[in-house]
Amino acid sequence: MNEAGQGSPCRDAVFPSVILSTEEIAALTGFRQPAKQLKELHKHGFWRARRLPTGAIILERAHYEAVCRGHLGSPNSAEEARQREAHEAEVAGALAFQRWAERRSLRLEQRAAERARKAEERAAESARKAEQRARKASQKAQGGGPRTPSP
Repeated sequence: MNEAGQGSPCRDAVFPSVILSTEEIAALTGFRQPAKQLKELHKHGFWRARRLPTGAIILERAHYEAVCRGHLGSPNSAEEARQREAHEAEVAGALAFQRWAERRSLRLEQRAAERARKAEERAAESARKAEQRARKASQKAQGGGPRTPSP
């Protein structure tokens, strides 16, 4: 096998790979983009086609051949694939909304905490100034007032 996980051309002629090659999938679907390839495969009843974490599309040769013979593909399989895609899109949308709501909630909590911190700072500053005013008033009342140097 080579680095791409595919066998050599001579060997593949005698012993075909367990999965369809990327070239075979591209020729089968007419697309190069993995997302479009997967959608097209599901649309035509290849429900076992899936996407790897690397982004590559995997379709087992046995499944491909069974669907082509009519053993696994039924008129409902394309509709089931569409329903599955719609459900997956709905779930993905719900998850995206949930993540957005969680981020928004976190931002609101952070803003509220920042406002509370600033309010505490203002209250502390106000208390400090009031204490200074009270100290000055106390000094004036005692007649001590601020002392000025005598000439």
